[in-house]
Amino acid sequence: RPRGKASDLESEDSGSTMAPGMGSDPAAYLDFLKATGDGLEEIGREDVRGVSTTHLRTTLDLQKMIDEAPAAEKEQLKKDLEGLGAGNGFDTIPADVWVDDDGYVRRTTLTFDFSTLAAQDGDLSMKDVVMTMTLEIYDIGKPVDVQIPAPADVGELDPSLLGGN
Repeated sequence: RPRGKASDLESEDSGSTMAPGMGSDPAAYLDFLKATGDGLEEIGREDVRGVSTTHLRTTLDLQKMIDEAPAAEKEQLKKDLEGLGAGNGFDTIPADVWVDDDGYVRRTTLTFDFSTLAAQDGDLSMKDVVMTMTLEIYDIGKPVDVQIPAPADVGELDPSLLGGN
């Protein structure tokens, strides 16, 4: 199967590695949605940035995400999901994906509803908090013009600026 294409939406065994996100292979993302969700429901046809797509929907099970993650990523994923509140009443994430007729993922949306956490913790400041994260992929197949910066314009980033060590 070509990399980056979701050429067989109904395939039960694609041979791709499950990943806790799209990574660099959108086709693997559809496999991820099938393995960790409650099935892919076809919503209908929609245009994304002028491209005709099929809109699909599922609800991701956070425990299945951990169970399906590669062993090397499992502990970090568990830690990350627990940081979001997984296991405290926040156990699922609605996910939508739009796939074009050539099998390319054009848009994906995840919705995080924190109201269940507010009910569990008694922290009513989160009772109306919903976060939607959308990623769009476009200009597929178009030429890319990359300008390499001069060495004088490049520097090291201090990891502590990102909250790291």
